[in-house]
Amino acid sequence: MKINSVLFCRCESESWYDIEREAREFLEYMDFKNIEHLSSKDPNFPFDYVAEKQNKKWLIDVTTRTRKPVKKKQIQVWHALGFKTALLIVLPQHMMEILVEIEPQDTWITLTNTKINQLKTELCTFLKPS
Repeated sequence: MKINSVLFCRCESESWYDIEREAREFLEYMDFKNIEHLSSKDPNFPFDYVAEKQNKKWLIDVTTRTRKPVKKKQIQVWHALGFKTALLIVLPQHMMEILVEIEPQDTWITLTNTKINQLKTELCTFLKPS
């Protein structure tokens, strides 16, 4: 697991469906291009979006959960096919989105409250005017 991006957001949606749809804006802000919403084509596909960033294709699952199991074999196949894989964790209660890159050896993605608060502090420090 590697934290790729952390953003403050104003996500007012409460349903996972709306959050998933709004995720496109977050991905655009994170410089993703050619964003396609896969769930609208196949609701059973394990990822919600496919997008490109720096000439790499990414498969991105949008979630509001801070702990999620990883289907390791599936991730390894996607990586072998040249895709990067990630979770976009949207946390309305913290006003944050966190893009976590899923690596082939991962079995669980877990963001503890301590880690979330640490990321929030780091982001606030970074954004603070000098």
